[in-house]
Amino acid sequence: MSRVVGPVLAGLAVLALLVASSAILVLDPMHAAVILREGQPARVLNAAGGDPGAHWIAPGIETPVLYDRRLKSTVTPPVEAGSADGQPVKAAVLIAYRVADARAAFRAFGRDDAAAEVVQRLALPAVGGAIGRTSYAELATGKTDAMAAQVRAALIGPMRARGLALVDVAVDRAGRGPAGVAVVDKRMADAAAAQAAAAAQEGRRKVAEIEADRAQQVAEIAREAEAQAAKVRAAGEARALDIANAAYARDPAFASLMRYLDTYEATLGKSGAVIVVTPDSPFLKYFGGQPGAKAPSASRP
Repeated sequence: MSRVVGPVLAGLAVLALLVASSAILVLDPMHAAVILREGQPARVLNAAGGDPGAHWIAPGIETPVLYDRRLKSTVTPPVEAGSADGQPVKAAVLIAYRVADARAAFRAFGRDDAAAEVVQRLALPAVGGAIGRTSYAELATGKTDAMAAQVRAALIGPMRARGLALVDVAVDRAGRGPAGVAVVDKRMADAAAAQAAAAAQEGRRKVAEIEADRAQQVAEIAREAEAQAAKVRAAGEARALDIANAAYARDPAFASLMRYLDTYEATLGKSGAVIVVTPDSPFLKYFGGQPGAKAPSASRP
C-alpha cells in the first residue's frame, strides 16, 4: 500500500506545483494584463504601471491577455491626395502612441500586436484630410507642423476610445504623388528661370560697377601722375633757371653771348631765313678767336 501511495502523492505534489505556477502571473512595470473570465474582461492588473509583481489568477477559470505599455510608433503607408492648391501630393505620417487603457484596448482590437494596424487604419483618412487643407508649397518646403497638428487633432479622440494615448505626430515624408511627378510644374520652372535671370542681371550690374570704379581709379591715378609730373617739371625748370642765372651772374660776357645766340637761333631757325654779317662783326670776331674780342651784345646782331 505504501508503495502505491508514495508515487501518487508525488504526482499530486507535482500537479499542485504546476497548478500553483500557472496561478501566479508576474508583471513588470511596463506591462498590464486583462484577466478574462469566460472570454470577457473581468479585471485589469497593473493598469497604470503602479502594481507590478506577482498576481494570483484562477487556473482554468481566468486567462490573462498582456499589453505592452511602452512607447510605440508606426508609419502610415503613403497617402496620395490633392493639396489645398490642387497639387497631387503623397505623404506618410509617423505616429507615436502607447496603450493607456488595457480594458478598452481589448474591447477595440483584442491582441496587443494589433494596435499598430488599428492606428494606421484610423490615420489614413486623417492624413488625406490634412493634405487637402495644406498647400503644396508648405509640404515641399518642409513646413509640415500645421499638417501634423491637424492629423493629431483628428486622431486623439478615436485613439482614446480604443484605449490608446496619442503621444506625437510627425510628417515622415511628403512630395508629389505619381500623378504630380508626370506633370511639369511650369510655375516652379518659371520661378527658377526668373531667379536665374535676376542673378545674371545682378552679376552684369556688379561687373559694370567694377568696371566703372576701375576706370575712375585709373583716371584719378593719371591725374595724380600728371599733377606730380607737372610739379617735377616746374621744379626742374625753376632749378635750371636758378643755375642759368647763377652762371650769368658769374660771367656777364657769357650771358651776353647766350642772348646773342638765342637771337640768331630764333632768326636762323625759320625756314628760308638769311642773315648777312660784315667781316668786322663782333660775332665773327668772338668765334674767330681774335685777341681782345668781346662777346657781342644782344643789341647788335
